[in-house]
Amino acid sequence: RKKWLNLFSDVSAVLFVSNLAGYNKRLFEDQNANRMTESLGLFEQICKEKAFEGIPIYLILNKKDLFEKEIARKDLQDYFQDYKGNNSSMIEAKL
Repeated sequence: RKKWLNLFSDVSAVLFVSNLAGYNKRLFEDQNANRMTESLGLFEQICKEKAFEGIPIYLILNKKDLFEKEIARKDLQDYFQDYKGNNSSMIEAKL
């Protein structure tokens, strides 16, 4: 990931898109890693990157429709143990 930092030398903003419905899925390339956790980790790295100091960074959460279906079937707390809200409520998950 460090290899592509030089491609961002003249940006005015960063748009980071993350899949909400990935909260209960594994990465294709690493079946031990959760997609949402990986995405949040990458977002955190980008936010801390010195190359982006002073640059607005926007987080866009997509696939809300799929998340709504999944959250009714699979508890959020099964994948994020520190989540204390209603496991099957998208509204309580504050989305």
